[in-house]
Amino acid sequence: MAEKIYKFKSKAPNLFLLDLGIRFQKGYFETTDSKLQKTLAKRKGIEEIKEELIEETNE
Repeated sequence: MAEKIYKFKSKAPNLFLLDLGIRFQKGYFETTDSKLQKTLAKRKGIEEIKEELIEETNE
């Protein structure tokens, strides 16, 4: 099973969060760390990109 990837978008294109040691490139950042996901979700100016899963059916 593949790890869930959490995607985030920032208002600032090259945002660097020194306290977390991460950098947004072109306004985007991805992580598989659920603890980091929860931290980023609470930050102002950062929005989590929610993707809907589409199930394929074999008919």
